[in-house]
Amino acid sequence: EVSPQAQYLGDFIQIKDALETAADKLAAATAKNTAQDWLKSGQTRLNDQMRGELELPKLAKNIISFITTYIEAQIGLFYLLENPNPNQSAYLKVVASYAYTPNEHIPEHFLLGEGLVGQAALEQKMIFRAHRQEEYHYIVQSGLSQAVPRYVILLPFSYDNQVKGVIEIGSAKAPTVIRQQFLEQVMPSIG
Repeated sequence: EVSPQAQYLGDFIQIKDALETAADKLAAATAKNTAQDWLKSGQTRLNDQMRGELELPKLAKNIISFITTYIEAQIGLFYLLENPNPNQSAYLKVVASYAYTPNEHIPEHFLLGEGLVGQAALEQKMIFRAHRQEEYHYIVQSGLSQAVPRYVILLPFSYDNQVKGVIEIGSAKAPTVIRQQFLEQVMPSIG
């Protein structure tokens, strides 16, 4: 953003005001176009990751890896709804992850309505939470460090109005509105 420092007198004030208004409108239009390009580019690239006849674990891994890195998050889990037989309850099971290290404090599966993962599936709506460090057990780990994601988004995905799974994304920074829009827009494709 550039703003003039000179003072204008007479008729030049109207010209200055018109130029500033035009510059503001141009900046807003450019920002909107950039955001739309980012959304569309992400959807196209995700579709490329899902293209072809892939085995379910590979497909889930492609999806969670792409989404987590595209929105600049640090950790991601892909849960799939399993329904073994009519005598057992359906549950959500981790089938793929990004930067996740299994931990004995965290279950590998959730019943519908159990925990935030199960609740997102049961309600079929996005859940967004900010956690204090002592509340959260997922650890983003590398050879040099460990960190706990502060913000978590849980997004169920469906097919024919039947929930099929949940994607859980953890991030150190709060996801921006545009990143949340991206996640909401790609869930139908994933379903």
